[in-house]
Amino acid sequence: MKRTVIITGGTKGLGRETALAFGRAGYCVLALYASDEVAAQEFLKIMAAEKISGQALRHDVRSD
Repeated sequence: MKRTVIITGGTKGLGRETALAFGRAGYCVLALYASDEVAAQEFLKIMAAEKISGQALRHDVRSD
């Protein structure tokens, strides 16, 4: 069974690098982002190019 990691702020900066490191290590990555759709799309392109499984989901954890 493949492990999954959830990274808040996972489409930019340190969060993105952390998410990609987990993806490269074989994890399925769920990257949460608050509002930057452009950064999320760029992140998804990198994931696809590196054949990393997962997705980016718009969700502001501060709102819960």
